[in-house]
Amino acid sequence: MKSFAILICGIILGFLLLLAVYSLPIAPMAKNVKASIPALNGEWASEGPNEQLVPGYLTTQLDNSTDAAMMLHAVHESEQTLTMRAVQGSRYISEGSAFHTLQMYGEVGSEGLESFPVSRYWHGYLLFLKPLLMVFSYMDIRMLLTIVQGCMMTGVIAGLCRRRLGRLTPCFILSLLCITPMAAGFSLQYSTAFCTLLGAMLLLLYLPPSRFDGNRLSIFFLLVGMFTSFVDYLTYPVATFGMPFVLCVFLFPANKVADEWKRFIACGLCWALGYFGMWAGKWILAGIFGREPWFWANLLAKISERSSDVTGQVRISYFDVLKAVLSIFVKRVYLMVGVVAVVGWIAMVIRGRCKGYSMPSAAPGKWSVLACVALLPFAWFFCTQNHTYNHAYFTARTVAVSAFAATALLTCLTPMADERLAK
Repeated sequence: MKSFAILICGIILGFLLLLAVYSLPIAPMAKNVKASIPALNGEWASEGPNEQLVPGYLTTQLDNSTDAAMMLHAVHESEQTLTMRAVQGSRYISEGSAFHTLQMYGEVGSEGLESFPVSRYWHGYLLFLKPLLMVFSYMDIRMLLTIVQGCMMTGVIAGLCRRRLGRLTPCFILSLLCITPMAAGFSLQYSTAFCTLLGAMLLLLYLPPSRFDGNRLSIFFLLVGMFTSFVDYLTYPVATFGMPFVLCVFLFPANKVADEWKRFIACGLCWALGYFGMWAGKWILAGIFGREPWFWANLLAKISERSSDVTGQVRISYFDVLKAVLSIFVKRVYLMVGVVAVVGWIAMVIRGRCKGYSMPSAAPGKWSVLACVALLPFAWFFCTQNHTYNHAYFTARTVAVSAFAATALLTCLTPMADERLAK
């Protein structure tokens, strides 16, 4: 009951916050958006809708079309009531993609552009994007995101060392290779989930452990799931649960395997309740205030499409989905890093055995849970086959959870000299 009460309060708060940002003046935002167009239309340096920072590496591919859509949401003007604007989340569209629509907006403004409601998303990123666009251009925001994310990653590494979990630092860094921070900082869309998971990890590392006693940890993941649903555009949301939860396994070790599993199930269910419950709250608001007779039919069609095993007119198998995701990382550099990591772990095991180090006593209780966390992305891929397959260049970032959990599991299998570090 407490969780449901928090969820309802979160839905109300999220809606009120959207009403607040939708009341901000559009003129300064429009000015800064138009000032950003030369960086995308070739006047300064041409960027395409799917620009690759490192050509040939899909992990560095940006989604400028979605970023353009997010900015078109931010500058959209309407004569509708504030409530309707917040519920419908409309943006400008034209015959072309959002990327080309943004360029048209830079040339002629909103003249000739149509409004298109996207009510199924919260568009909570506007809580940050609208105020930022009042001061900064798109390029300024990119640089700001890069700086902020760099500070947050540094804070996580410092926090791991502060909590005597320095052995997880290489695990965290390896998982970041799957997310590709250099691309995340240049993309509004990629940044929502990335900043959320980094923020959750920082809270776990720097807040007093007593703040997560009892059912407070479950409530924490409920809030993380709610915030993910509020700001994310369906990118790699599972990472906002998996990455922080791996930390929980080491920060708050349980004495029994059963206790580890109870916590994993409780936190996972609470995150799912927050994520899907928050989304359902937006659908209910859209159904009540939206006055769109086609909303529910369109919503159900989208859910069915994104979770289906059909793309276009072609049926795909789960193997095809996995191949599309994992092929993103089939590059010599990634393979080299993987080989170095495995060889380094084997060397640490041999060194520990030779010196007579003992296995961490709490490790057996972590193995099965960490293994299950590592499999979460593949369960998500199975449930969202169409979406995962069609957008593998960014949905593949979910594999960061597997990388972090699997490499963290290897630290449990590494003999240690000081048993206190295992705890």
